[in-house]
Amino acid sequence: MSKSFLSLSYSPAKKYLHTSWLRPVNSQEYRHGIRVLGLCISTLRIKYALTDFSKIGTPPLEDQVCTANFLKQALQNTSMERCARILSSNSSQWQAYERIMSEAKELPYETCGFKTMQAAQSWLFSGAEKDEVATEHLLFVTQESNANTLIKQLQKGPASVVPTEMKVGNLASAKTNEITTISFSDFLNLNIDTCNSVLTVRWLRPVQSSEYRNGIQKVGHTLINQKLERILINNQRLGVPPLDDQNWLTKTLTDIVSASHLKRIAIVTSNDTFQQLANESVDCKIKSLGALYKPYYFFSEEEAFEWLTLKDDAFELQSK
Repeated sequence: MSKSFLSLSYSPAKKYLHTSWLRPVNSQEYRHGIRVLGLCISTLRIKYALTDFSKIGTPPLEDQVCTANFLKQALQNTSMERCARILSSNSSQWQAYERIMSEAKELPYETCGFKTMQAAQSWLFSGAEKDEVATEHLLFVTQESNANTLIKQLQKGPASVVPTEMKVGNLASAKTNEITTISFSDFLNLNIDTCNSVLTVRWLRPVQSSEYRNGIQKVGHTLINQKLERILINNQRLGVPPLDDQNWLTKTLTDIVSASHLKRIAIVTSNDTFQQLANESVDCKIKSLGALYKPYYFFSEEEAFEWLTLKDDAFELQSK
């Protein structure tokens, strides 16, 4: 199976982005592809977008929710006027599309689903010139494609994007990194990226209750004392804290968020269903207490860091 799962073409004259999903994808590929689309729309100031989902199948419910949340964040201040989607005849895919749109309600552009390219383009360009839209191939997307590198290339102009598979293995920061390790033990690692105001928290293994609570308190003190605006928490090796620790975490995080300068929270989670359920439970409890706590979940540090360090005009938190 080809590593490429997404193809993008672009018309500078019409500010039109044509995207095709090339095959069924896994969860990480789907979320990565949606992020790349959002970045291209924002960076190229796209007005009209058409995405062909007919070959992708039906994304799982958690990916649908993730997509809805991303659309709310990424495209609030968008230049886009209309977005057309081509779907297969599969009823479950249409239900998934309707669910995403209901969750991402109040988007500042029109959107509609279609079964054919002709119908989609006819609606997309209604009121504009209806001559054939010529597009140039922009790039193929793989799981290794690096969004920060893509942004830099697009900002120089679409011609600078080589129309091949982008494969960038190293994490690219929005600014030159100045990393300071402030705490290291056999179970917890804390790093501060001062240029990007990011605290990175890595749990290195499952922990005892006392280790967990001491670690969270250390994180809170660092956030508040250093006046950091962004946090990346990698829970992939943490496991699932006991219920007592989850309840303690609810109160502690509420206090930390209220006293800190946090603007963005990115959490790298494992595929463990129990860990994801625990995250959801803690999130709901914190929100019920009125704290401005709005974490976003990712499956890798790279995609979490990309989101954390994107410019505010493209990804401005609605909670602020």
